[in-house]
This record gives sequence, structure tokens and C-alpha cells, in this order.
Amino acid sequence: MAAASRARRWSLAGKTALVTGGTKGIGRAVVEELAGFGVRVHTCSRDDAGLQECLRQWNSGGAAGEGVVLAAPVTASLTRSLAAEWARDGIRVNAVAPGGTRSDICSSSGLTLDEETVRRLADAGGMDRVPMRRLGEPEEIAAAVAFLCMPAASYITGQVICVDGGRTIAQNHESYLDILASSSASSRK
Repeated sequence: MAAASRARRWSLAGKTALVTGGTKGIGRAVVEELAGFGVRVHTCSRDDAGLQECLRQWNSGGAAGEGVVLAAPVTASLTRSLAAEWARDGIRVNAVAPGGTRSDICSSSGLTLDEETVRRLADAGGMDRVPMRRLGEPEEIAAAVAFLCMPAASYITGQVICVDGGRTIAQNHESYLDILASSSASSRK
């Protein structure tokens, strides 16, 4: 009985999800991760041709999905507002805030993230505020999204989860240390 209960908590079979920006990079990885768990995925994109091509690929591969062209970013306040409004209907709303991630957006902006570029970025201090000292991969962000969709996360709603290699905590930690240092310096005067 406990095993069956556990299996239900970690299953997404028969669920439906909306993924914004699902045709490239992180969004595409999320769509593919959720579809792999049997989720019927709805996605949106600003590019109809790209959206239609992704839908053809996913549907020919057996993943159920639909798409619409849309140009509206999801924000933390929208996440909280919708979570508060829809919770009574059993709908949970969460957002994932990724940190630096190796994705299509890098290459489409002309940035090549080969190992040499990433090493030079780290050497120049570009990773100083990321405790894990590396970029994330789209699949790592998608895994966090999949977890938030699981029944095992059924008490989590209205949250923005940072998946950023620890950058958020390092930034807050540095601010705290700066306050302590300035307080200490002023008390010595």
C-alpha cells in the first residue's frame, strides 16, 4: 500500500501543464521532460513557425501537446496572484527562476559557450557569485519544474524557485557580510 501511494506521489500520468516559451532552450527541455512523464503539455511561443515545427516533432514522437503564439512574460507577482486565486480549485501555480544556463538563447545572441569560453568567464570572475562555479543545463531546470508538478509537491504553490547554482544565496550572503564589515568598520572609528 505504501509503495502504491509513493508511486502516485511521484507520477504525472494524466496531468496537464502550461509551459511558457516551450520551443527553445529551457522551455523546450521542460516540455520534453514533462511529456516524458506522460503530461499533456500546452506551450506558447512568440514564433509561430518554430512552435509548429516543435509541435510536429513532439506529436510524431508520441507526446501530446498543443501550442499558441503569445507574448506575455510570467512574473513573480502573477505567480503569487494566480496561486492565491486558483488554489481553491486545486490548481497550483509556481515559477522557476533559472540562473545562467547553457541554452539556445546564448547561441542565438552570438555567444558561443564552448569549454574555453566558460573557463575564461570563470577566470575573469564571471562565476564568483555562483557557488557551484558553472552554468546550469536546461535539463536541470526542467527537473525542478517536473518536481513542482508532482503530487509529492502538492503543498507548494505561489513560489518562485531559484535554480541558479546558489547565486541567490551567495548574493544574500555577501550582502550580509558587507553589512557586518561596514558595521564593524564604523564601530572602530
